Amino acid sequence: MRVNMLRLPSGYNSSQNSYKKAILLTLTLALITLIILHYMYDNVSTHQNISSPLYRLKPSVSPNDTIRMKSMKGCNLFKGEWVPYPKGPYYTNESSCALEKTQNCLKFGRPDTEFLKWRWRPDECELPLFDAAEFLEIVRGKSMAFVGDSLARNQVQSLGCLLSSVAQSAEKSYEDNPRSKRWFYSDYNFTLAHFSTTHLVEAKGIDATSDSPVELHLDEVDKAWSTQVHDFDCVIISGGHWFSRPLMYREKNEVVGCSMCRKENITDLTRYFVTRLVQEINAFPDAESSYVTLLHLGKIFWFLFTMSACRYYGFRKAFRAAFRNLLDSKNFKGTIILRTITPQHFEPQEWHGRGNCVRTKPYTKEELKLDWEIMMYYLVQVEEFLAAKLEGKKRGLVFKLLDVTEAMRPRADGHPNHFGQPPEMRSTTISDCLSWCLPGPIDLWNELLLQIMKTKGEGINWSI
Repeated sequence: MRVNMLRLPSGYNSSQNSYKKAILLTLTLALITLIILHYMYDNVSTHQNISSPLYRLKPSVSPNDTIRMKSMKGCNLFKGEWVPYPKGPYYTNESSCALEKTQNCLKFGRPDTEFLKWRWRPDECELPLFDAAEFLEIVRGKSMAFVGDSLARNQVQSLGCLLSSVAQSAEKSYEDNPRSKRWFYSDYNFTLAHFSTTHLVEAKGIDATSDSPVELHLDEVDKAWSTQVHDFDCVIISGGHWFSRPLMYREKNEVVGCSMCRKENITDLTRYFVTRLVQEINAFPDAESSYVTLLHLGKIFWFLFTMSACRYYGFRKAFRAAFRNLLDSKNFKGTIILRTITPQHFEPQEWHGRGNCVRTKPYTKEELKLDWEIMMYYLVQVEEFLAAKLEGKKRGLVFKLLDVTEAMRPRADGHPNHFGQPPEMRSTTISDCLSWCLPGPIDLWNELLLQIMKTKGEGINWSI
């Protein structure tokens, strides 16, 4: 069986051994997937002993609405399902809060509202509704910083809208980074901030419209946030999809490799191992010797795992550097929260660019497909988080996991698609199947955040 370079092999050709190779490869990939899935759920659940989120919907609904409550102790917040919920959202697109136009889906004519009528129900318990007054009392006299890309800003704006029913804030930009902003709630002496960073580390040559590699300095944390957050009581770190683009890696100012860069004389850490994997599969022995067969299967396993490690090399190093920046800080004594990656939901419809997202309701469990890349990003994030948490414990730092990956997998209906722009601009605008509508499913993240803030972990009160 021969396969094209730089593509994972699948299917078969006319060679007499194609069925044998295809079956062996399929079994290998299936086994690896099962191992990773077992690791993902088992490893995370053993390190997180917290409750679960509920998605909620209408300005008129009070936090005192009757909700049947099971014990929150030992409840896993992150495993559950979306169920119909006929009430409306906490706020509307006309509420007195800062809504970015690209996420204001109803303003630009999204015709359906069914995506607002679902709620996350965990398997083991039910969660109270988001209580803005309770949140603000918890953070009274404190500060909270969101560090990340446009999705971090998406969450901050959701939080601002959720709090707007109780308090208004004054917004101000940071002079040295206009895309970073802070909001001050004077009645509560509470500062909320978003520090904009695409890769967490220093990045040069960022252009969303170009395929040229972005140059990452993996041992230099982005000063746009790293010089600002050490006095904050809580730092929420996130990132992900910018790492799926071509990247050039530098450490100590020397090029150490790249990912998908297609540059001569530079080791492409992704391309190299894909090439070697393809070579190993094409060279799979015809001999009947079980020893030779096992040997080649072992090589395929090794190349698959090594390829994954190299494909996510920069991603891993960036999160490690971000956590290290806070671990090494003498001034930082607060809480660190990792918000995990969420999927994009581009579908192959007839639309410009990467595709469309036209669904009006969540995927069912039967419709969901495994997203290998999101799973690997997730595993890398959580692994670095757990390593940092273990080290931070010695310093008395508190680490919390805001795990929204699984909950957001079915919510292909919650993106702006092309309703983030006026109708006259839609023919020239790429559809957005990565950001989330406001109001929308992303409000769940802050419902979950509130519960994390209220939860004790390993005998340590959250510092806020």
